[in-house]
Amino acid sequence: MKIHETYFLIGAGLLILSILIGFWLGKQGAPYKILPSTLHKLSAVGGIVLFVLAYLKLSKQATLPAAMTTLSIVTAVLLTAAIITGAIISNRNTGEGIIIRIHNAASIGSVISIIGLVIYYLQHT
Repeated sequence: MKIHETYFLIGAGLLILSILIGFWLGKQGAPYKILPSTLHKLSAVGGIVLFVLAYLKLSKQATLPAAMTTLSIVTAVLLTAAIITGAIISNRNTGEGIIIRIHNAASIGSVISIIGLVIYYLQHT
């Protein structure tokens, strides 16, 4: 297994862990407990960092198809929206309103686009 594949798979696992913890936090409600909240944030950031590293390593090895670049940009925009709204939620320590809905949609959308990236990558390598 190549290093970018390892980064990709571990990053996906961390982001899935972050989503699962996020659902659990949502069920528990505000105020959010410090340990699960911290695990949620760290797993999300770790997953994003590993995806960026995987993308950079892969893009140095070959010219990436337009579909993969487009999916990567969509994923980056969704993850940025999830981070920004997550910071607002964390700062306010509330689980209500439009911000939480945007956060949930951006998080789920980013996971869907990452799954698309993985499928595309596996079919074309």
